[in-house]
This record gives sequence, C-alpha cells and structure tokens, in this order.
Amino acid sequence: MADRRTEVDGQPSSTGETLRYADMVEIGTWFDLDHRVVATWRKRYADSHPFPEPDVMTGRTPGWARSRRPEIEAWEHGRPGRGVGGGRPRKR
Repeated sequence: MADRRTEVDGQPSSTGETLRYADMVEIGTWFDLDHRVVATWRKRYADSHPFPEPDVMTGRTPGWARSRRPEIEAWEHGRPGRGVGGGRPRKR
C-alpha cells in the first residue's frame, strides 16, 4: 500500500507568480483519454498499483506538478493490462 502524504495548508505564491499544476483533465490529454478514466485509475488501482499521490489539493481537486509527467507516464506503462487479474471464467 502506498504511503499517504500528510496534508498541510499551502503557501501563497510569490508576487507576480502563479503556480500551475496538472489536473485529471490535463493528465487525460497526455494519454488522449477522458478525465474520468484518470479518476477511475486512481480508485481501481488504489491497493494494487496506486496512482502517484497529488502535490496539491484545491478544494477536492487534486493536482500534480507538471514535472512529474514522466513518473505518471511510467505508472501508466506499468498498469495491469486488459485481462490481468481474472474476470469472468470461460464456459467449458
């Protein structure tokens, strides 16, 4: 199981600076998928292949530093594929 990060209140950005993070919509575009697929990944693989923990939460919306794109892409390449883990048994 992945270790959970401790949540703390964020600090304001410097004057004239806006901090940008990738949300599930943007991550979905990296893979040419809908953001709901990313949300499903986070739930479906929470125990067996946990999605990288977000760097920031805005309300209930998670965000990841864009510099973590290679880590997230590596996670996706290591994700269990179709047919892994069972499913309905074949008829005999």
